[in-house]
Amino acid sequence: MVLFGIHLVLGNNFSTEVRMNKPMTNKNIKLESSPKGKKAIFFDNPEIDYLFSIITMLTQELSVTYDRIETLELLLEKKGYINREEIENWVPNNSEEITRTKRREDFISRIFDVIHKEAKSSKK
Repeated sequence: MVLFGIHLVLGNNFSTEVRMNKPMTNKNIKLESSPKGKKAIFFDNPEIDYLFSIITMLTQELSVTYDRIETLELLLEKKGYINREEIENWVPNNSEEITRTKRREDFISRIFDVIHKEAKSSKK
């Protein structure tokens, strides 16, 4: 998704890196120890940039939460019971991953569409 000329890949890199034939564990997530370069500035008001960063982080966290809830539901439906290890090691099949990716993209679009529309109207 492109927003204000920024390529937003919330969830997509995460899902590709973590879920493609890998269990959902923190061991598969590799984060930079510190960001490189200057902080990106998108708005004239630094407080708006700050809020945009918070919204972006919350959107990513909520998207992962949706994935975990879906995992719980699928495992419960298949087995009738689950344990924590099964949740951590579960890998979605191709169909489930497609459904999950579509839901994630729709969710991100709904969140950022409001911001995008507001930015367009403020430029007029």
